[in-house]
Amino acid sequence: MARLDRRDLPGALDDAPGDEDALYRDRARQLGLSYTPKIGPVCPADANLEAIDRGAFALGAEDDGLAYLAPDDAMMSSTGLWLMANPGARRRLIVTTPTAIRAALRAAGSRAYRAAARDRLESAGAALSARRVITGRQVVAVVVLAVTLTIALFLAPSATLVAVNLFAAAFFLSVSLLRFAAAGEVPRRLSAPLLPNPQSELPVYTILVPLLHEAHIVRQLVAALDRIAWPRDRLDIKIIVEEDDALTAAAVRRETDGAPYEIIVVPAGGGPRTKPMALQYALTFARGEFVAVYDAEDRPHPDQLGEAYETFRRSNGALACLQAPIMIDNAGASRIARLFAVEYSMLFDGFLPALARFRLPLPLGGTSNHFRGIR
Repeated sequence: MARLDRRDLPGALDDAPGDEDALYRDRARQLGLSYTPKIGPVCPADANLEAIDRGAFALGAEDDGLAYLAPDDAMMSSTGLWLMANPGARRRLIVTTPTAIRAALRAAGSRAYRAAARDRLESAGAALSARRVITGRQVVAVVVLAVTLTIALFLAPSATLVAVNLFAAAFFLSVSLLRFAAAGEVPRRLSAPLLPNPQSELPVYTILVPLLHEAHIVRQLVAALDRIAWPRDRLDIKIIVEEDDALTAAAVRRETDGAPYEIIVVPAGGGPRTKPMALQYALTFARGEFVAVYDAEDRPHPDQLGEAYETFRRSNGALACLQAPIMIDNAGASRIARLFAVEYSMLFDGFLPALARFRLPLPLGGTSNHFRGIR
């Protein structure tokens, strides 16, 4: 049986936002083709990033001779004409959704993409990677310091303890002085948020949300993401789950309905099972010019993407990332919750902005970060 090839089909194909299942089921009916919302294994040779980005076409496994198509509205007419000229292709061409094609292609190449994600940082710069926990020079430095302190304690114990205490006191005093300086820099009045011109052409924004055994919070998460004020056809939301976390994956499927949501399944094995690893794996498939990271319990302000984008747009190209402030919203629940609220307010409203103004290293939190998209 002759196999179909993407080169046999006319033009480029793109996905569309909205209820994907209903949309592509109707397009299958118009073309006189079968439809399936889920597809089986596809040809691993086609699992390249360009094909995954487009989510338009995939060849089935080597032994089934099938091909899967997700035609956009612009291609319906030309695809229909092509099928009239090639009626035999109807038995082997099946319509599905871009989401289903992307998922199948990612699964086909998952092991290779996981290995690439694991090794990406080390390949870019070994000094930036934590794979090598300690270097030879660091070992020598630690040994020399330990030997020096041991000898000093033996020869002059009182003077050594005084010197160690003075060093520690100077360190903690410098931290306290930095916090006092930051307190003096806190603005008394918050400026209005920067929002993009409604008429401007907004870029695609990718949102990465790693989950692990958090099925109970998926509904709240999706409701919060649905409130984000950004065109849905310009959103690329990746919900990241582990391969063996079936409950969370099922909850995401129940609460989402196609674009802009996609489930990214991180394959097991071959490296650490951590949040950074999950984010690194999903980043491979990000389609946006900008990327945001949220946690399951986050409820981002609807205008947060717009403010972040406008801040990036008005800055020079040297601005690589932003940290959105995080607020505790249950301060009235208990004394501990109130203390957390005060600590978070001090950190995100005062200390971190002051570090930025002082041009000092800025520690990022684990969520509500925004980055320029880099694949």
